[in-house]
Amino acid sequence: MKYNSEYSLQNLFAQQPRLIKTPRLFNLDEPQTYAAMMDRLAQPLPNGESSPFSSRSPATGHGYLIGTFLHLLSMQAHELNLVPDIVWLKLLQFLGTELSPAEYPLINITFSRSDDAIASNIPVTISLRTKVESIYVNGLFAYTTVEKTISGQDKTVDIPCRLSEIGAAPAIRVGEFSRLPRMMSFMAEASNDGTIVNPGRSQETLPEAALRVREELKTGKRCISLSDYVYWAYALGSDLGVTKATAVSAVAYQVYGNFKNLVTVMIHPGENAERLYDLMEPMTVAQRSFDVVPAEIIPVTGVISVKAIESLTNGQIFDLAATAIVNEINPPFGLWGDKDFPDNLSTALEKTQGIYAVKNLELKNVYTDRPLEELEIHPWHLFQIQDTVQIKVLRD
Repeated sequence: MKYNSEYSLQNLFAQQPRLIKTPRLFNLDEPQTYAAMMDRLAQPLPNGESSPFSSRSPATGHGYLIGTFLHLLSMQAHELNLVPDIVWLKLLQFLGTELSPAEYPLINITFSRSDDAIASNIPVTISLRTKVESIYVNGLFAYTTVEKTISGQDKTVDIPCRLSEIGAAPAIRVGEFSRLPRMMSFMAEASNDGTIVNPGRSQETLPEAALRVREELKTGKRCISLSDYVYWAYALGSDLGVTKATAVSAVAYQVYGNFKNLVTVMIHPGENAERLYDLMEPMTVAQRSFDVVPAEIIPVTGVISVKAIESLTNGQIFDLAATAIVNEINPPFGLWGDKDFPDNLSTALEKTQGIYAVKNLELKNVYTDRPLEELEIHPWHLFQIQDTVQIKVLRD
C-alpha cells in the first residue's frame, strides 16, 4: 500500500464533519516554540553578562540547531497524531480487507453472416479474442470473450466483448465497434448495440475500501439469524431475478427429519439457486449447514363460487377476481407453505370491491387432479392459480 494512502483516508474523514473527531495526541506550534526557545537563550547570564546567544537570527548556529530540533520534533508529533488513523488501517488489515482490482468493461457486439453464407449453408465461426476496432478512437479495441458459430438459417449472433482498456467504460456510441479484421470470410458486419454488460471499474482506492467495509459492518455481512439469511437472499438475489425469499431452520428440502444445524433458504424464481448459494456460502458461520433451494410451484385450478353486486357482469367479476389473485395470491405474492390457502384466497377475493362473499371453493392440483385439502404442503411450496380456474357467480 502506498504511504500516502492514509492521507487520502484522512481527507475522507475530514469531508464528513459529523464523524467523531480524532483527538490530536501532540500539539506543537513550531513558530511559537521556536520564538520561546530563542528568547530563553537570549536571557542574560546569572552574573549579569549578556548571553552569547542573544542574536535571534536563524542563520546563527544556535538558531539553526533549534530549527533542526523543532523540525525533527514536528515530524515525530505528526507521526504520533497519525496513530489513531493507523489503527483503522490495522483493523482493515485484520479484517482481511482487499482492494478490489480494476475490471475491463464488457459490451455486446452483434456479428452478422453474409447472405452468400446463408444461401450456401456455410457456417461462420467467430473465434475467441476476435478483435473489433472502434471507428472513432484510435487504438481502442473490443475482443470477443467466447467462441460462437452462426449456422443454419441464423444470420446474427450476440457476443460479449472485452474492451482493450481497463477501468470504467468510456462514452461508447451505438455502432462504434464495427471495423472487422480483413481475413474474416463470409462475415457481413459487426456492430455494438449499445448494451454494456459490465461497466468496468478502476482500481479501488483505500477510501473506497474503507467505505465499503463500513457498509458491510453496518449491515452485518454475515448470516446468523434467519432474518440475516432472508435479507442477503434479497440483497444478493436481486441481480439474479429473485423476487421472493424465505428461510427455515432444521428443515431439509424433500427430506424428512429434523436437522438441528441446517438453514434452508427458498427462493422464487429458482433458476439461480446454485449461484445464490455460492454468493451466500462464505457469509455463513462454520458450525451451521446451509442450502438454497428453488420454490416448488403448485398449479391450482377448479371452481370458485362467489356472490357479487348485481350490476356487474360475469366478465367484470372474473376480471376483478383475476386482478386480486395476481396481486395478492400468485407468486411473488402469497405465503410460503400456506396451509390456510383457501381461507387466504377467500379473504383476498372478499376484499375486492364488487365481490362480497366466497361461497365455495373446489380447488385441485392441475397435474394430479388431487383436491387441495389432500396435498402435503411443505415450506418450499407456493400456490399459483392458473388461467383455467372458473369463477362461478351465484345470482339470487
